[in-house]
Formats: sequence, structure tokens, C-alpha cells
Amino acid sequence: MKNYENINYLKDFNQNVFFQEQETSNLDPEEEYVLLKNEINHKISSLKQKILSCNPIELLHFTACSRNFSGSFFSFLQEDEKPTGSPMSIEDIAVQRLTEYVQSVLTSSIPLTVTDNLKNQEEFFYEIQSDFITLYQLIHNFYFIWAIHLKKNRLDLSNEDHKFIFESQLLYQVRGNRHQIYEVEYIDSLLIEHDAIFEKLFNISSNDIVEGYKKLVYSLSQGGIDAIFKIADALKNPTNSKEIVNDAVGVGLNNVSKVTGWPQNFIDSLSWKLGEETSFFSDENFPGWPIIDLPISKRPFIIIDGVSYCFDYYSFVDNFYRAIQKAVRRLDSNYNWADKQQIASENMVEVMFHSILPGCITSTSNYYYPFNKKDHSENDLLVQYDDTLIIVEVKAGSFVFTAPINDYESHINSYKALIEKADDQCDKMKNYLLKNTIPKIYNSHKKIKKEIDMSNVSKIYTISVTMDNINSVAAKSEKISFLKLKSNTISIAIDDLMIYRDYFESPLVFLHFLKERKLATNEPKLIFNDEMDHLGMYITHNCYHLQAEQIKGNVIPVFVGYREEIDQYFSQLYHPALKTKKPRQDLPSLFLKIINYLDQNQIVGRSEFINCLLDYSTDSKLEFCVNIDKALARQQELGRELIIKSAQRNDGHPSYNCFTHQQGIKETPFETRRESTLATLLWNGESERYLIDFYFNSDEFINLEFHKFSIDDIKSEEKEKLKEIGKNSAQRLIHAEISKNKKIKRNDKCPCASGKKYKNCCLNRKF
Repeated sequence: MKNYENINYLKDFNQNVFFQEQETSNLDPEEEYVLLKNEINHKISSLKQKILSCNPIELLHFTACSRNFSGSFFSFLQEDEKPTGSPMSIEDIAVQRLTEYVQSVLTSSIPLTVTDNLKNQEEFFYEIQSDFITLYQLIHNFYFIWAIHLKKNRLDLSNEDHKFIFESQLLYQVRGNRHQIYEVEYIDSLLIEHDAIFEKLFNISSNDIVEGYKKLVYSLSQGGIDAIFKIADALKNPTNSKEIVNDAVGVGLNNVSKVTGWPQNFIDSLSWKLGEETSFFSDENFPGWPIIDLPISKRPFIIIDGVSYCFDYYSFVDNFYRAIQKAVRRLDSNYNWADKQQIASENMVEVMFHSILPGCITSTSNYYYPFNKKDHSENDLLVQYDDTLIIVEVKAGSFVFTAPINDYESHINSYKALIEKADDQCDKMKNYLLKNTIPKIYNSHKKIKKEIDMSNVSKIYTISVTMDNINSVAAKSEKISFLKLKSNTISIAIDDLMIYRDYFESPLVFLHFLKERKLATNEPKLIFNDEMDHLGMYITHNCYHLQAEQIKGNVIPVFVGYREEIDQYFSQLYHPALKTKKPRQDLPSLFLKIINYLDQNQIVGRSEFINCLLDYSTDSKLEFCVNIDKALARQQELGRELIIKSAQRNDGHPSYNCFTHQQGIKETPFETRRESTLATLLWNGESERYLIDFYFNSDEFINLEFHKFSIDDIKSEEKEKLKEIGKNSAQRLIHAEISKNKKIKRNDKCPCASGKKYKNCCLNRKF
């Protein structure tokens, strides 16, 4: 499950509602800031007292049940009417957040004497819920007053900085880093390198942790629903009925030890006792506010009457890995977590690329010497596939946990460390590769382990992968003013790389998307708040970077809805019974066969060739297929092969001469096909052109071959002959057009199929 609960706030942000500085009352903004802040503090104080007067287990159980059945948490179990990614109301968000807030209050406050004889306990719980909803509404209003206050008091920040800090605070409140289907994989891949320290400190293996984690994830997400379904069967077997009923309507599924089987010392390291945490309500600026870093994010469990409980799904899964990291560092300050984490992260990313690009060649922990053997630089991962080279930097460090509203500078520095630094490293590596014909790659001992022939590389992409999810900034990192990027490196979270691995079934289609993803970084009007918006735009528009050309003037558009189908698909994958359908581009059957054939056959240059075909518009793709079908049918009538010539393209790709070979019809000799292609290239004044050979069994596609010819392939002794071939071909086509009693106008497309206007092509040529 991946949440985008604050999308309604971001809509306000993108429309610059606040930055118009429209006053919300007759009060001075500074006075209103103080009054509203005091009102919120008073509301928090009152709410805190109510929370501490309740039975903690019963209150937490109530809030968890309210959240789970509020119509959003379990929406993935049904065909929900509200699509994934749709905005939630402030009331919905508050209900979702009450559990984490109540637990944070309980762990950071000395409990009061609990009164078990409240007149109506459930009514009192609903009163607490109502108070929290009111608190959230006040904070929603406060955000805008706070932004005015910030703008007036931090004159050193630019308008872009003010907008960014405002947006960052809103996104800080979003929960759900990754889809549920990826939770276990993420934890499993990163914990395995720390196996030895887990055995030492807790007498538990990383595998034991993962197995317990899987059980707790299931317990918190769907265990209650399944337990309800089991009650009917349990009534037939009274021996187990008490435990099943407790799971369904009690807190049995929240008992960490019972669910996971983990040793108690491990559970204790991830648990707060009541009143143990001391910083939450002592925060200098916003004490006890639900919008700052919460105690539950540091330790997801709470100890009540000697038992550790877990009530909040998102706080658990979003923070579990970093919570373990903090626990280990508390218990063994000498343990080098960072190095182990980097190894695990790089291994995870390398494996991911092998899945996305089967047959690719990878190299990790790479060293190179841009200037001399004393001045070395490092690269985490190089990926080679066909003519494509991908430079990857893996950032395993944790993102700052403090709220932007409290520490904006730390957020800026964290983004710089995770995005700007990675871009700088990628840029250095790219420059080193481009400056050398055959650059050498070394290991840590200065021994050559790889040499790259750059004459075989036509495309280089740079990617940084972060282990922490900073998706909202990474998706538009090149558009953020304080990030000084050199190579427009694509920055993505590991969570999104997992999605790409499972979405793209073809490595060649992935590389085509990667081309578009890079081009989008150069379009200032293509600004997205989520990486999946890029994928959604690609599915919908194919060459989606061209959408920027449709946006006139100084308008900065807001792209809404592009990721909804993708998020819904991956949210439902955790439940195979839903049989969710993957959103796809609509490609003609022949294109799918071509892609499949090239994916399975390592033909050099296939990536560039498929980009050439996939860049066609939908109509052009269909026209391409229709021309092939017509040629096959006409060849059967004539008993000889025909040639299909495409007009010169204006998108930078080579055009083509195409032959369709089929059984029973004599194949045109290769030299003739070559001459035809080079003659067309020469006549049209092109620099490159493809010769494409399709092979069919009747009308069933078998395979294809392609050769990319350039002007340099023309031998001096054959130039005149090729000119004559080109001239004769053009002359035949022009005479054929004239024979149809058609007058060729100056601005008509030239009949010779060059793609140029007649006046700029054959009108003034001598035949």
C-alpha cells in the first residue's frame, strides 16, 4: 500500500493559494500566527490529558479499528470507488494518524491514574477522535499562516525556497513508502549483511527477523479480516475459539511476541515504555504536535503491562529498518553499520538491474583515475546492455528524520548528500568515459578489471538510487533550485526501481522509457511529485517529453491522475485473487513480435533500433504495419519483392528502406538492397538510413535483420552509380504521380518520398 494522502494540500500548493498572501482574517499575519499556535498548543494539552486518562490498550485498539475500517486502509481488498492516489479529506487523514499520535503521547508522558468507570468509554474515545480531527484542521490552517510567517522572517530564503519548504512539510506527513508486495523484499535484502551483529546482540538471524516481520505485516494488514472469517469455523471447535475471537476483536494480532516469535530483547530494543521518551513534548517550537518527528518512528512498539504491542501498520513498515539500525547503534556504538549497509544496497541494486536487463554486464565498486594514479574516484555500479551504458550511484545513507518545519537546513543538506553528490559522482564518471577511447576501470588495488570500448557505446544514462524514499523530490530533482546538478541524473528510490523491474517485461522497452525519462529532465514544465507520474505519462503519451511543447506561455501545469492506474495495480498485486490488470501502452501486434524477437536475440544495436520504431506516433506505428501487410499481399500477386521507403524523419532518427521476404518469392540480393538504401540516403541528403529485412512464413513474422548505413559507408568508386539509382527511383515515382493526371504543387510533399516539399526537393533537379 502506497499512500498519497496530502495530495489535496499539494494541490493548494501548486496553485500557489498561499503565496498570493491573501489574508484569512482581519488580524495581522504575525498576530494570527501567535494566536493560532497558542490555540493548537492548548488543544494538544487538553487532548494529551484525555489520552492519558484512558486505558492505553483499549484506546489504541479503538483507534486502530477506526483506522482499519475507515474506508481507506483496507480499500485494496475491494474494487474501491475512490481510485488510488485520490485526495483524502482532512478528517480521513486524522483518523488514519490518530493511532500513531496516541502511541507517541503514551510513550512520552507519565500515565495518569486510569479510570475504568468512565460513564461511556466508547463515547469518550470518539470524543478524543473528534478532538484530533479538529486539531488536524487547525494545523491545516496553520500551515498557510506559518508559510507567511516564514516568508516575512526568513528574507534570506528565495521564493522557490519558501515554496519548497512548504511542500516538504506537507510531504513529510505522507505515509506509505512502498507497496505492500515489496515490504518483505526491501527488509530481507538490506538486513542480510547484518546477520552477525543480530546473532551477537539478540541471538537471532536476519532470516528470523524477516520471517517475524512477514507475520506482523500480515497480522496488521489483513489478519483481523481473516480472523473474522475464521470465527464461524472456530465455533465448531471451542478449544481454539477464544484465541481466534481475541485476534478478531481483541489485541491478539497486535502482540508482537505472540505474532513474530522474536526474542524479547530484540522486541524490547524496538519498544518504548510508557513515559520513557522525553523529547516529543519538550520540542522548542512545536511540542507534542503531530506534524514533527514522532517517537513511534524511532521505535514502533509500545510496552503496556509488560507486553509489547504494535498497532500502527505504516509506522511499523516505513520505519522498521531504520529503527533496527538505531537499536543496534545504541547497543554497539562500534559496529560499522554504514559499510555493511552500502554493500547490501549495492548488491540489491545490481540484482535489480540484472532482472530489468537480462544478460547485462555489471561491475561494482569501480575505481578510475581521471588525472593520475594518486587521484582516484569511485563509482558504485556500471551496467552495460547492448550499446547502452548506465552509470549508477547508490546512496544508502538515511534521510534526515526531523520535520522541515523545525529544521529546513538539514533537509536541504540531506537532499544535497543524496541527490547532488550522486549527480556529481555520475558526472565525473561520465566525463572520464567520454574523454577516453578505451577507458580503464580498476579495483581497489589499482588493478585493471575492465576496459570499455566506447566506440560500441551510443547512449549513456546516469542514475542515482536512494535506499530511503525521497520520491517527491527525486522525481523532479533537476527542477529544484538549490540542487546544482551537472548531468541531469535520474534520481529514484529503490522502491520505484522495484516497480520498474516488475512493470517492464522488455528490457528494450525499459531503455526506451529511460530515454524519455532523461529527456523529461530537460523540460522545465514537466514537474511531477512522484516517480510514477513519469511512468504514467509514458504509458499515456509515449514520447511524453513532447507534452511540454503543448504548454504555452509561463504556465506551470499540474499533472493529475497519471499514476493512479499504476498505483492501483501494484497495490492489488499483494492479493492475487483480485487478478488486477497491468496498465500498458497499446502497441500493434507486429511491434510486440519485433520487441520480443530482439529481447531474445542479442543483436548489436537493437536498443537504438527499437527506439527508432517506438518513437513513432500511434498513427505512424499503425501505418508502418499496414505498409508491411500491403507489401506481403502485393508481393503474392506480383511474385516478386517490393521495397518500402520511409520519408526522412524530423526527430533525429534514421529513416529506412524495408524489404519483406516471404517463402516462395525470390529474395532480393543483399547488394541490391544495400545499394537501394545508400542511393536513397544520398538522394535525400541524409547522414544515416536503416536497411530493414523482415522474414515471414506466409504472413507470419519469423525474424528480422537490420543494418544502419551512413554516408561514410559509400565507397568513392560507387558514388556516381548510387546517384543514378536514386535519380531513377525518384524519376519513376514522379512520372507515376503525373500519370495519374495529378499536378504536383510546389508545397506538396515530393513524390520521391524524401519527406521534403516538392519545391525543396525534385522540382529544380535535372532528370
